[in-house]
Amino acid sequence: MKKVAVNDANILIDFFEIALLDELFQLGLEMYTTDLVVAEITDPVQEKAIRKLIDSGKMTEQNLGVAQLAAAVAKQAIRPRLSLEDCSAWQLSETLGAILLTGDGLLRKTAQEAGIEVHGSLWLLDELLSAALLDEPAACAKLRELMRANRRLPESACRDRLRRWCGNH
Repeated sequence: MKKVAVNDANILIDFFEIALLDELFQLGLEMYTTDLVVAEITDPVQEKAIRKLIDSGKMTEQNLGVAQLAAAVAKQAIRPRLSLEDCSAWQLSETLGAILLTGDGLLRKTAQEAGIEVHGSLWLLDELLSAALLDEPAACAKLRELMRANRRLPESACRDRLRRWCGNH
């Protein structure tokens, strides 16, 4: 059975920025996101790439119904520093029993406390390696690109992967 995952905008943006969106969607995960997350992506080139994934059926854009939207709003009331878009991804993960894919630290912590399995960009790079969609030299290069594009990545985890993947490069 395929694992189900819900994407937050920052994951989609990160993998767009390092030109690994196609590979991400070859991992064998059943991918979802919410209509609110899609609306959050305002760069026209990124938006076109995300729309293509949705139109091709590689990712499902879930429109939140009244009950799910109300639940997302309730989550935001509890954690006002989270955006409604973040809470929509958290809510959909909960509804689907899915992994939440996010790089947002507060969303990660909050969703984990609620019992949701949460992973970020580094885990996804690990998965791409495990699935042989990347080799170590390519993973090394892509991680360096990702570190330039996303300054919020955990430094020690990045250094550990650089040591393993880059060797003497």
